[in-house]
Amino acid sequence: MDTELISNMPSGLGSSLVYEAIFKKMSKLALQILRSPHPISCSVIESEKNVMFLAVENECHAVAEEILTIIDNKGWTQLLTNHRNLTVLHLAPLCTEAYKKNNLNWDEKDIDMLPWFEKNKENEGPLHLAIRHKHEDLALYILSLVKNDQKVDLEELLDYFMPEHSTLFLAMENNCVTVAKFILENLDKDERAKYLKNFLDGRNILHLATDLVDEKFGALLVNEEPELITEKDNNGQSSWDKAFELGRVWFIQAALEKKPTVFDSEPRPWIKACENGHVSALRAFIDHIPREFLYLCIEYKDSPLHHIKLSSLKHYEEFLKIPRMMDLINLQDSTGATPLHKAIQNADLLLTETLLTIDMVLYDIKNDENVSAIDLLAQKCEDNQACPWDKMCKRHGLNPKIKTTYFRAKTNLLDVRNSLFVVAALLATITFTAGFTPPGGFTQDTGEATLAKKATFLVFLVSDTLALFFSMLVLICLIWSMVYESSQSLFLIDRSMVLLRFALNNTLLAFMTGVYVVIAPKSLWAAIFIIVIVSSLIGISISKTLLYKALLYLDKFFPSQNMKKCRDRFHLMELGCISNKNE
Repeated sequence: MDTELISNMPSGLGSSLVYEAIFKKMSKLALQILRSPHPISCSVIESEKNVMFLAVENECHAVAEEILTIIDNKGWTQLLTNHRNLTVLHLAPLCTEAYKKNNLNWDEKDIDMLPWFEKNKENEGPLHLAIRHKHEDLALYILSLVKNDQKVDLEELLDYFMPEHSTLFLAMENNCVTVAKFILENLDKDERAKYLKNFLDGRNILHLATDLVDEKFGALLVNEEPELITEKDNNGQSSWDKAFELGRVWFIQAALEKKPTVFDSEPRPWIKACENGHVSALRAFIDHIPREFLYLCIEYKDSPLHHIKLSSLKHYEEFLKIPRMMDLINLQDSTGATPLHKAIQNADLLLTETLLTIDMVLYDIKNDENVSAIDLLAQKCEDNQACPWDKMCKRHGLNPKIKTTYFRAKTNLLDVRNSLFVVAALLATITFTAGFTPPGGFTQDTGEATLAKKATFLVFLVSDTLALFFSMLVLICLIWSMVYESSQSLFLIDRSMVLLRFALNNTLLAFMTGVYVVIAPKSLWAAIFIIVIVSSLIGISISKTLLYKALLYLDKFFPSQNMKKCRDRFHLMELGCISNKNE
């Protein structure tokens, strides 16, 4: 059979037999045709789809190598580019590792023949495709050839593929760290700024560094380009913000070590770390500036507890062990909400339960809408009696529907009950005795009270009776509180405190009117003085805030000699002595 005729014979589909053999992956047949002693015309190899590209795509690497030999011998370099303007180097990333290693090597003399600047329809060159397919060895090989080329330099290649940063950014985005290092090491540090920033979206190389697997290289970039740490992209996000959002501890530590002032320019990126549950990122920030972080939270009226989101009670308990975190559990934000307010509003049952187990948590603090955390919790439980919120409250012996004034569920009810018992019993004894020993005494003949017709005496009698009534009622409530469950006992004891206040005030009123009715006829000024003193005592005892302010006012005139000046800045800020950290 005439092999020349067979070699140049078209198939039934109009394409050459070489094309058909490669298309069907019949490598031996294709090699036999290509190695025939008869000359192969360019029309045999050329077709609608270049057989060189078809051989590589179908992994017929021996056929591809044979075609390259023919192209080199005959000078058919036009066959190195197909109809889509792809070059042979565009195909390199698709080759197997063995074929790339053994066959895609060029001598120094061949560099001028390589199509460095050829682009495909996606405006990408061979280097871009190698990086996109994460073939770092091939990409580094191409870069080394460019570096050794006397006619083409690296900057020229990077600038050709617009925008200039695209090649370096592509390497960073695909975690081709070795390629990125090579490019950065071979760029002039004073002139490489245009390659480090994407002027279209505002991102810089440190935005991409947060996604790197190689933390050592990422930290190196932070050290070399610290001015980019707080530079924001078009969405207002800096690499500093992104590091907290993704929980990149190494980035945060490197940034704080290289540029400690980042704390002043970007003080609250930790919010994103809390919202995404990256406790280690937050911890890295706090450990670097523990005391300053506390002042920052107080100054900005915000804390990690207002934003944290974790997956279990154990994680929340560990979170509260972070230094100074317990100092922030009752901090109110700009709306007056405490962390407990926020936990309930965000329907975070686990955080709510964790906070309720802490004795220091105050759940009766009201926000700007005059709503306390216990009010919010009561509303949650009212929505569904069988809901997890109601069950959680029952586990902790808390009934948010019961409103108390003085005591909370965590109060030691036994100690309180004992104290109230003593005071109530004492008042009951005093008032009971006063009822049978009225001021002025009794008449000898009839046994009637001698001052019974005086109005002041009647006020004494009524106030004494009320004092006895309220003190006895306190004793009754305290007795029944011993047999009720904890939430109902709390309510009875709390109301006992209210009743005891009435008993105290009525006892003072009985004393005042009793003394007045006896002393006034003989010494009016003394009686008036007694009324003023006792009345002022009743007045300031009505409100604990008023009592506290009165004692503070008296302390200015009679200061304690043993009181030491407070030097704790945090405590001074709590007392309002210092408005911010700069004072």
